Amino acid sequence: MKRWYKEKQKECPEYFSWTGMKARCYNKNHTSYPNYGLRGIKICEEWLNDFGKFLEDMGKKPTENHSIERIDNDKNYSPDNCRWATHLEQSWNRGVYSNNKTGVIGVSWSKKDNKWWAEIKADGEKHFLGTYDDFEEATKARKEAEEKYHNVESAF
Repeated sequence: MKRWYKEKQKECPEYFSWTGMKARCYNKNHTSYPNYGLRGIKICEEWLNDFGKFLEDMGKKPTENHSIERIDNDKNYSPDNCRWATHLEQSWNRGVYSNNKTGVIGVSWSKKDNKWWAEIKADGEKHFLGTYDDFEEATKARKEAEEKYHNVESAF
């Protein structure tokens, strides 16, 4: 590795992604450690102590709005499971929260209305999609909204 590069690596944004990834997985005092290290998420041996190898495999961030994402959130940080993604792209990969009782993101039961609710977050705002008598109708509304707002095929 060139001497200039070693001196400048700490100034590049990819270096901050690499050190942040290490902190989430191995620093018990890091606020995100419970969601990473405590869950057993690790960093592959090639990357753990070699920023140059990490950068070689990942490449430069496409934009300043990109950060590292694990494609499968239950697997480790490694070249075959990581990519640069925007915050929006990462939100599609988050999965269902542990308090979600329906198994479908953005679909919930309203005790007050005695109906299914559907909503989606897009453009930094929540969009209420409606109330439905039937779970499948609410799920369909959510899927259509994902295709409309995020221009992607739904995961369900």
